Amino acid sequence: MTIPQLGERIPLVGRKEEIELLKKYLYAPGSVRHYLYFWARGGLGKTRLLEELERIVREEAGPRFYFSGIIDLYHTDMHSTSDLEKVIIEGLDPQHKYFAEYRQERGKYELLRERGTDPGILEERRQELGKLFVKGCNDMAFNAARLVICFDTIELLQYESSVVEEKAGLDIADTRVKPWLLDKLAQLHNVVVVFAGRPKLPAPDEVTDPQARLVADMKKAFDADFTEVELQPFTFEETCAFLQHFEEQAGQKLVPDAYLDVVHRLTGGRPILLHLIVDWLTVLAPESQTILQLFDQYMDLSDAAEDDPRLEAARQDIERRILSTILNNSGEIGGYLANIALMPKGIDAEILNVALGVPLEEANCLLENLKPLSFIKQYKSPPGVAPLRGELLFLHDELYRLLTSQNVIPYLRMNERRIANALVRDYYDPRITKLEEQLKESTPEQRLPLREQLQKLQVERLYYMLVADPCKGYAEYKRLTEEANRRRWVGFAMRLLDEFLRFYNTREPDRRALFEEVGIANAQVVKESAWMWVERFEWWGQPERVVKLADQIFTEPEAFSIFCSDETPICSDQDLALMGNIYAFWTSAHAKISGYNPQIVECALAMLQRLPNLVDCTFEQALARARLSTRIGYQYRLGGMLDQAARYYIEAKAAFRHLGERLNDYEDEYAQLLNNLAFVHAKQGRMALARPLIHEALRRNERRGSIYHTGLTLSTASRIACMRGNHSQALEYGEEALKHFRELEDVRGLALAYQDIAQAKRLMAKHELEKGRNQEKAHKMLEEARDTLEKALLAVQNTSIVSIIPELYAELGRIYRDLGHITRQIQSFEEAIAYYRQAEDQFNLALQTWQHPEAVTAERADTLQDLAEVLLALGDRRRVEETLKQIGKSISEDYLIIPDQQKVPAEGLPTQYFSPLGKVEMLRGQLALADGKLEEYVQHFIIAYAYFMHFSVEAIEKATMVEYLYNHLLDEPLPRQQFLMETIRAWVAAHKFGVDVAPFVQALGDLLGV
Repeated sequence: MTIPQLGERIPLVGRKEEIELLKKYLYAPGSVRHYLYFWARGGLGKTRLLEELERIVREEAGPRFYFSGIIDLYHTDMHSTSDLEKVIIEGLDPQHKYFAEYRQERGKYELLRERGTDPGILEERRQELGKLFVKGCNDMAFNAARLVICFDTIELLQYESSVVEEKAGLDIADTRVKPWLLDKLAQLHNVVVVFAGRPKLPAPDEVTDPQARLVADMKKAFDADFTEVELQPFTFEETCAFLQHFEEQAGQKLVPDAYLDVVHRLTGGRPILLHLIVDWLTVLAPESQTILQLFDQYMDLSDAAEDDPRLEAARQDIERRILSTILNNSGEIGGYLANIALMPKGIDAEILNVALGVPLEEANCLLENLKPLSFIKQYKSPPGVAPLRGELLFLHDELYRLLTSQNVIPYLRMNERRIANALVRDYYDPRITKLEEQLKESTPEQRLPLREQLQKLQVERLYYMLVADPCKGYAEYKRLTEEANRRRWVGFAMRLLDEFLRFYNTREPDRRALFEEVGIANAQVVKESAWMWVERFEWWGQPERVVKLADQIFTEPEAFSIFCSDETPICSDQDLALMGNIYAFWTSAHAKISGYNPQIVECALAMLQRLPNLVDCTFEQALARARLSTRIGYQYRLGGMLDQAARYYIEAKAAFRHLGERLNDYEDEYAQLLNNLAFVHAKQGRMALARPLIHEALRRNERRGSIYHTGLTLSTASRIACMRGNHSQALEYGEEALKHFRELEDVRGLALAYQDIAQAKRLMAKHELEKGRNQEKAHKMLEEARDTLEKALLAVQNTSIVSIIPELYAELGRIYRDLGHITRQIQSFEEAIAYYRQAEDQFNLALQTWQHPEAVTAERADTLQDLAEVLLALGDRRRVEETLKQIGKSISEDYLIIPDQQKVPAEGLPTQYFSPLGKVEMLRGQLALADGKLEEYVQHFIIAYAYFMHFSVEAIEKATMVEYLYNHLLDEPLPRQQFLMETIRAWVAAHKFGVDVAPFVQALGDLLGV
């Protein structure tokens, strides 16, 4: 006897109204779009309706009607937005006539992500891919009669920790499948989109009804173009017609007419149960007459009211007895089915072999016997998705629910942990280990398909790990999620999240009870879910979302099961560490959005004070201290407060070292910390400290294979080499960084590297000029520097990368300024004027384009000083004075050194403004020199020396000041030099500067020999 499978499409029974509705929109004239949602409880034929629509489109509709295939959200392959994009595109366009731009950019995006590029750039590209997906669909729709896209098991879009989703509004995060679908599908033209699913039970702590929320979301997204249809059970006539199809195939009567009424009532007109009865009668039961006798005791219920409690009890009894018979261990396949029901990720011969010990030949035979059964579904990875293996068999999802219900087969789960352990140990672990080894030996291009296979195996394994040991499974979920977040694997992170929450929120059986048994309370899951979202937004380059979610947590921490507010005097170690980590990422997010913010720093410092001293910290608290200190240091660095930045970076370094062997898990953060600390030390002139730190950061990043962070560290190394005066090495570092960023196609990185190269060449040229040699070579270097910097400005043009633009304009201004100086030397002042004017324009552009001027006072002061120098070269004394006054107005009087009034800066002031004030004094000295006032000239330089000493006792600028004065005083007559030095020594003795300036005066006197 041959029993047709669902895949063979027995003629559709009933559903005439639904088919007419589908055809109405399918064949509607013109370019229309519509969205239909068919829902019903399990086993009422939702998938069969989609299969009939597929048949109509492919066999009846004619050319230019395109079908996506039925996209079943049950499967791991479908749990990320990138998976869905690829599957829809390949389903609609298998011939690759459209979507060329999307496919090209998708390949670039995945390769850049594997190479580890800037998360902000990746986020921009991910959003651009969404736009290209919509564009490709609409381009195709323009030439199509209609696009048809179908989704099954749509209820799985609703899985989320309710507290986190509802309180934090994460249902709008476009990394989730549901908001992505609602947003992107609503933008499509000339399309019919069909959803099918069942109402999902609320999670145990869920406030709103998931089904109502899903429908409301669809109505909001699709508006008047949306239709919701509830599928009804078969009528009695449809039940009879359904059974008749099988009887015609079998050539005999399967259900005698006398039993039709009771069969219809006891199955409730559900096709899945009717089909089970057919399987039962034809394949699984030894004697059909024995089976039919089960219905005899319920013949009196044929006319019972639908709400008759006897009818519901009878239905449950029949379900239980049918399923118990199917799972009969003495049956040919019944014993295997009992175990297969515990493997919801699907089976093939190899899985049966390693999990159940079935010999491969017998396993293949078993699979062939299973395929004809109505409740068996066959699945292959859809087009566009890299297959993990060949065909898998699944039970119908309603069968999983029925078989694992405690009310139906209460003993079924006795072997669940044994089977899960076998799968993890013997099937998933060896494959995952092999892929991990292959990845280590592969290029980024080779890693892409391997990475996708590895991640999908890890997601599948997660389910069985949670079954086998919830404690170990949950720890692995957190570990994999942290890795996915840090590596910007958005799709992987979302698949992990869905897999975990689908398991955790299952009511039958009560999965949360398993967690509680091993000491994992729901409060812990909720708080850690909230933290994971903060972490995702941080690593994925979404600082605005970090701030929004963190603010919600700070405002109402108890809603996220975190009991660690300012009003909570004592909180748990975990809550304290969790809040410390959230504050750390919140602090850096604010820095990325708006630069230095003293109020944010104050809040971060208050949180740092709440954490225990390092020696008393748990591992999690030490990590929180490390991260929080790093972010505080970063804020201070952006504000130019280098002493404070160095202090907190050093504290962060100690905290990271406190992590012991697990420091390797956070090596990327540690290497970035070393990079930043090295830069701060270098800015302060502490080269002996900066050099080993930047070299260690470079080694660690190269060892990790992080091209992006290696590029950033090379850029920092270039700047440090410039500060050391090693311009050739700076150029080498800059060019190496440029090579990395070109490979990553990282626009911001390219701009940084171009800036480094330009600065190195400018300073090399300046060095040649100061020696009074190779003027033509210096001029050529400056022209090369100019051309390089213009490449940087071109790279960031029309991008969202605006924070770097003022620095680029300022550096270009310095190049034009130096071109003016050298042109003045080797040609004439008249020819130099054009360069000076261009320098002036660039400095003004820099001053105008700072987004948050109040956060970059020191940088603006430096640029104003550069502008004043150019104005001095142009002979515009009035505007020089105005510009210098503008600098003074931007900096507090507390920083000023005024010898005539015996005023010196107060102790303990932040140091960021002393350096620009020192440069201002040097420029005032040049004004005095131009006027022939040698005493004032030297006095201004002594005050400048004092400012630089306040800035840092090892400030780089100090090293060149004596030489600069010496070169300008060298040709003065000896009596004039002697008188000058006597005057200066007397003046220094009569005034206070807050630092000892005598060594500076002594060095100048020694050089002059007076």
